[in-house]
Amino acid sequence: MAAMGRVLAFGLIVMASCISGEEESDQGAGNVTKPYVGPAVEGLHWAETFDGDVWSRWSHSGAEKYNGRFRVQARTQEALVGDLGLAVPEEARHYGAAAAFAPLEGREGVPFVVQFEVRFQEGLTCGGAYLKLFDSAGRAAGEFQDSTPFVIMFGPDRCGGTDKVHFILQHRNPKTGKLEEKHCKDPPSVPHDQLSHLYRLVIMPDNSFEIHVDGERKTSGSLLTSMEPPVNPPREIDDPSD
Repeated sequence: MAAMGRVLAFGLIVMASCISGEEESDQGAGNVTKPYVGPAVEGLHWAETFDGDVWSRWSHSGAEKYNGRFRVQARTQEALVGDLGLAVPEEARHYGAAAAFAPLEGREGVPFVVQFEVRFQEGLTCGGAYLKLFDSAGRAAGEFQDSTPFVIMFGPDRCGGTDKVHFILQHRNPKTGKLEEKHCKDPPSVPHDQLSHLYRLVIMPDNSFEIHVDGERKTSGSLLTSMEPPVNPPREIDDPSD
């Protein structure tokens, strides 16, 4: 995962809950392997490779809801031998883990980018794997829970009639002071396979945004007009009694 650009001081929590199912798989078809080499991360504000002592940087949520515990391990079938990630070992559980990173300071003209890779290697019937960015507000990493206010929620989710890559903002209404959720109106769907996919959110200085899957732009819009409900409310609201 990597983040850079203009926001606040954040903690990050990765959440997952999965029930596996049968899906199309290309595993084993001409699979070529090579040794994992840690990526170059210079210039990024924060990056996680899951090398070394992962649990000195991450903490599981202490909330009762998150009754699963991630494992740090390789994929069931490796292309980069030795490349590690957070694995969900048991079905039908909720998983939550958080890490803190240094405050982000805005740089004029520089976009905010957050991306991470997900693989539903046993298939997916019902579940999600998304991250939330929080203003840590003095909390320890393990104190985050489902109800903790967040700034951005992003990542794949599929269950029942839901099949989308979430992009949700929590925006504080300047008049009421209350937090309001703003959902992307046109989120892309989640790939239906058992392969690794890279999910990327880009927020531009002009308040436009893009959602990419595997480097391909799937959705774009404006934070002001492409979220539901809109960040900027309409100037006039129809009065059916008028």
